[in-house]
Amino acid sequence: MQFFAFLTAAFGGLGLYSSHLSRPLDQPTARASGTVVSTHESTWFPKRAGSASVRYAVGGADYLIKTRRDPGEHFLRIGDVVPVEYAVAAPAAARGVWAADAARSDATVCFWIAGVCAGLGLVSFGGWWRSSGRRGG
Repeated sequence: MQFFAFLTAAFGGLGLYSSHLSRPLDQPTARASGTVVSTHESTWFPKRAGSASVRYAVGGADYLIKTRRDPGEHFLRIGDVVPVEYAVAAPAAARGVWAADAARSDATVCFWIAGVCAGLGLVSFGGWWRSSGRRGG
């Protein structure tokens, strides 16, 4: 029972975090093409993990963002061209489009798993309640 409560909380938290990452920016946005200028490997998870630095230009000024190296169906390498969404009023406020799309998909999966775990937790609680003699009658 506590196991399912833990899983519900963990996947619910991951779903909320992914939903936060994928929410639309609160101001008008535009898109630009950015180029991956460097990649950073993760020391904990060396295969298909880490981040990438993406440089993009808006109005003649260069900006740099960091994004996931494995945003969904893509694996970023130096020189790759990626779509970047930025706030029109503040071009430095940007994110990788593919990373936001992947986070949206992750949120959906995490919320489904949390829901299934919550249901299993309720079934488990019902079994415990019945077997402990706490039911009325």
